[in-house]
Amino acid sequence: MSPPRDSSPSPQRLPSIGISYQEAAIEQKMTLALLVAKEIINSLSWPILPTQTPTERQWQTTAGVLRVRAHYQLQAPVPSLRVVADFPQGGSLTLHAPEASTVSQRSQPGQLSVEAFDIEPNQSYCLEIQFHDSQQEPLTFAIFPQVKVERL
Repeated sequence: MSPPRDSSPSPQRLPSIGISYQEAAIEQKMTLALLVAKEIINSLSWPILPTQTPTERQWQTTAGVLRVRAHYQLQAPVPSLRVVADFPQGGSLTLHAPEASTVSQRSQPGQLSVEAFDIEPNQSYCLEIQFHDSQQEPLTFAIFPQVKVERL
């Protein structure tokens, strides 16, 4: 009979500071928490510029890889924001703008798109992604159409 094993995970060493999180001083833990928070905010905030090619992001979800492209067009007859997503399973895509919301949905894996017009630069637009047959809350992102690059 083998000896019982400890089910608690062994502490991982943090490469940048050479110690485990549990061994870190309070100031180091606070710094790490702020860095993690910054990474989370950056991954959920999506600044885009008016370009000829769409900006693309990918996320690994429990349903599979979700690929999303956003295209901000400033030179069109009216400024527009178009979002296209490749869903690994059925779901819905919602773009919330101040004047209106646009929803697209499908029951099977595939592509969905939404578009909003009269887009104002430097204003936040909420993008919600929901998978069908999922108990989790929708994935929510903030898209920031910009005329020039700003640091978040």
